[in-house]
Amino acid sequence: QGGKNAKQRITAAFFVNAAGAKESPTLNGKSRKPSCFTKLQDISQPCWTQYFNNDKALMKTEILTSVLTELNSKMKRENLHIILFLKNASCYPTSLKGLFSNVQIEFLLKNTTSCTQSLDAGIIRRGRKYKRKLLRHVSETDTKKMASKILRSVVLLIAIRWMVSAWEEAP
Repeated sequence: QGGKNAKQRITAAFFVNAAGAKESPTLNGKSRKPSCFTKLQDISQPCWTQYFNNDKALMKTEILTSVLTELNSKMKRENLHIILFLKNASCYPTSLKGLFSNVQIEFLLKNTTSCTQSLDAGIIRRGRKYKRKLLRHVSETDTKKMASKILRSVVLLIAIRWMVSAWEEAP
């Protein structure tokens, strides 16, 4: 049967320090006000995350600058100075270096992400666990419905909750 594929996407940015302390994830989605957020008190922070939106649900320089400005303010309040390592990506311009007083930006060497970012592997492994949870959700739901309709019932907020749960479980 015909129908349009669901195209809801979110991009997540995770921050963790060398001691293992985590910041809340930053999420980018397409919708400015997703319908599943209507009952939330603060739609900019669903499930204790920061939510931004843009047309492709990708990280953009403006979003990253906003997140880093907030992180810099937090570091000022706590009287801390940190180094933040970023991978080389077009949304992470080198002009960010020296822009913040308490957050020093350094860029990883090109093509070294798999060697230097073990966090990526852990998050991907946890993400797969939640993908299996989604598949179980589909298989346990009413079998008379088409799988695509069942998958569409998993709204953005549920996906965000699963992502946050995976992040909280990550060592």
